[in-house]
Amino acid sequence: MEGLFSQVLPLALGAMVSPTLLTLQVLVLSSPVKPKLKAWALTLGAALTLILYAVLGVTVLKSVGNGESSNTEHSWTYIVIRVVCGVLLLLLGLRALRGKPTAGENHQSKVKTKLASAGPLFYLPVGLVGMLTDVSSLILFLPALHDITRSSADTAAKALVFGFLYLMVMLPLLLPVLLVTVMGSKADGMLASLNRFVSANSRRINAGICFLFAAYLLWSGVSAFIHR
Repeated sequence: MEGLFSQVLPLALGAMVSPTLLTLQVLVLSSPVKPKLKAWALTLGAALTLILYAVLGVTVLKSVGNGESSNTEHSWTYIVIRVVCGVLLLLLGLRALRGKPTAGENHQSKVKTKLASAGPLFYLPVGLVGMLTDVSSLILFLPALHDITRSSADTAAKALVFGFLYLMVMLPLLLPVLLVTVMGSKADGMLASLNRFVSANSRRINAGICFLFAAYLLWSGVSAFIHR
């Protein structure tokens, strides 16, 4: 299990850093009417979306990896996933440095106009769309999921590592709403400061994460190809 956890850990940490989801959740918590209920609805919508993405990913990965030996870092599936995801992250990083608003930013601006009038059920699909617009996290989630599915570890170990990965991706949504649920109004100042910092630096944070993990995935993919 230790080997599998060490493989998944860097990808899980990268997927955890999501200015898009964090800003969206803090925005929802600023709603004047039932903010906690709306935030939990948003979190539920995103959680269900991530589960569906994981199920689809496992199904596809098992299909394309059928016939490959387990726990090998030199399979073509491993190489292709690493290289493709690395290239996608590189493109996302370059896009983040441009002045054009991202899909996540456009989505947040639309949500902001409906905060005062929308009911909690509105935030279930908002969570769905919010998770789908967090493209960098979803990209990093895929190779981590591949590491889990191809591992020779037992089912319990795989389940624990997947649970950790899932929690890391959900943390930008869970942490703010848990703080507000536990601390109440005492968390307002902390969340406001965090929101100001993330909003002011979201593009640089996104670009940095994308470039860092693009290099990591491309290096691991190319290295696996050379040693194949």
